[in-house]
Amino acid sequence: MRTSHSGILVCALAGLLLACGSGASAGLSTEPAAPVVMVGERLEVTLVSEEPLKGEPEWEVQELYGGGLLASRGRTVTYLAPPAAGTFHLVARGLRADGTAARLVQPVTVTPQARLEPQAANLRPGATQLFVPRIKGLPRGTVAWKVEDADGGAITPEGLYTAPGRAGTYRILATSTEDASVVLVATVTVN
Repeated sequence: MRTSHSGILVCALAGLLLACGSGASAGLSTEPAAPVVMVGERLEVTLVSEEPLKGEPEWEVQELYGGGLLASRGRTVTYLAPPAAGTFHLVARGLRADGTAARLVQPVTVTPQARLEPQAANLRPGATQLFVPRIKGLPRGTVAWKVEDADGGAITPEGLYTAPGRAGTYRILATSTEDASVVLVATVTVN
């Protein structure tokens, strides 16, 4: 059931007052406004309110395996990102000075940690180098390999690079097949 209370749209469900809509109560936001953190790392998030709230807001992570919080009360909390990349949601609840409920659902983007080993190599013309992707936070998958520079050598699906016959600096790209936004780069100097 939806009712209007003091110009704010609220929902009455099982005796609780919750803000309706896209997850944000009027006048509530977080700092940072669009939180991003790497898998397994910590991030401080602060609730910002345009009007005073009664007491300390309460926080929770909406998803069961969406990470955790060092404390569940206060204006500022420390979010512990889960070991998997994805979008998770922090829920902050409080009471306004007039006694109405305030609620904010804030998406948090958890990004994978990724690197290519080695990140740089010095090779002689025609020599080979095995590159290994290390991606934490995505399901085990593969990468699509590419030598960015024309005539910059060749690379197999297993990551074995063969340098070209001429000197130069070349870039190797490894794009995750699980998440195309994860692109790893290595530089090869051939001399």
